[in-house]
Amino acid sequence: MKKTIIISNEIMGNGPEDLGRTMIGSFMRKLCLEENKPVTIVFYTAGVKLLAEAQK
Repeated sequence: MKKTIIISNEIMGNGPEDLGRTMIGSFMRKLCLEENKPVTIVFYTAGVKLLAEAQK
């Protein structure tokens, strides 16, 4: 089965921001470990920030 994942935010859920960042990170790591990986991952709006290097 082919899957497409759509990510539109840099955090997951509506709770505390730090928890949302932890959750999206865990989700992305689990995607990498899936046997049936998605064929496409689409990032848009604030989700694009996950693809950028962190500024210090």
